[in-house]
Amino acid sequence: MAATTPRGRLQGKNAIITGAGGGIGLETSILFAREGANVLMADVSEPALAKALAKVKEVVPGAPRVESIRCDVSKESDVQAMVESQDSWGGTDVIFNNAGIMHANDADAIDTPEKIWDLTHNINVKGVWFGSKHAVLSLRRHKKTRGSIINTASVVALVGAATPQLAYTASKGAVLAMTRELAIVHAREGFRFNALCPAPLNTPLLQDWLGDDQAKRFRREVHFPTGRFGEPIEQAHAVVFLASDESSFVNGTDFVVDGGMTKAYVTPEGPATPAPQNNGLASILYKIYIMSQFAFPGANKYGNPPTPSFKARNGRVLIPLMATIGLGFGAYNYYVAAKSRQEQSMLEEQERLARNQQLMDAYGDKNSLHDVQHALDTYKVR
Repeated sequence: MAATTPRGRLQGKNAIITGAGGGIGLETSILFAREGANVLMADVSEPALAKALAKVKEVVPGAPRVESIRCDVSKESDVQAMVESQDSWGGTDVIFNNAGIMHANDADAIDTPEKIWDLTHNINVKGVWFGSKHAVLSLRRHKKTRGSIINTASVVALVGAATPQLAYTASKGAVLAMTRELAIVHAREGFRFNALCPAPLNTPLLQDWLGDDQAKRFRREVHFPTGRFGEPIEQAHAVVFLASDESSFVNGTDFVVDGGMTKAYVTPEGPATPAPQNNGLASILYKIYIMSQFAFPGANKYGNPPTPSFKARNGRVLIPLMATIGLGFGAYNYYVAAKSRQEQSMLEEQERLARNQQLMDAYGDKNSLHDVQHALDTYKVR
């Protein structure tokens, strides 16, 4: 992956990102660092956090400041210590309350155990409350007149699903309501609150889970007008906007980033739109891969034909030459992408194990590894 340098949309801002060990949190950490923010990455899993921190420093070696801290957001003392650790930086300007869980035993109103309800709300709701509370205290302590708090909700707080996870859905509805009220309460102080509402995201775990089951895949993909799941980086770009001064008049919103899913009835037919490349999951030769797709159209997985201008410029020698180059680059890119996917899967596996152990230690929860994997995968599946 090509190294990048800060560009400045968040220059000078001190930012905290919870749930930074992977997914949206990792992609947001990379973009925040690229945009010049001083980033404090937080997660309950220390192994995942260490690898995520290394990834950010690899992708953005010129970042002004990137550090990490372990934080269990269900514990106010952890959250307070996390926020106050930025006092020496000049205080917090932005916090992205992104950490959350969906438990395997979270079901409907009949079958959801009370302890699962409490566990889910302790993390997903109280964690956002604690983060918001101590962010406001920090902003006031440092006499700041502008601040941005972004809280991760979900589209399941806006639409119903036939695969119920009631505690999770209710928790995300609570995040929307809490964010809305905080936005109004603190508006005259210059502190903005917005809720990010992601749709289900494409990850290696999701693709492995769907496998070759076309019916299972179609049941979910059909709801997206674009014909594909979202990518973590697409959520991260929205968070950058909400964190920046560009969104100075955006406050109290349910900021939906779902490819039009919640607005759709009958969705279009045809090939899916191309997905952007994630930074944390990206292969080094992504741009070369794209070039190879146009050089050798048969390899284009989206079924998109070459552009007329490209075809017009091709000669009898150029086409075979570019096709050969494209095949070579494509093969190498496939190898690098496969390796990257394997490494990311290992990272997420370690994160699942660490989170499971910490939940068991803290709450006495004795679910099997299969259940925990399902719990961490479900959000991406829905």
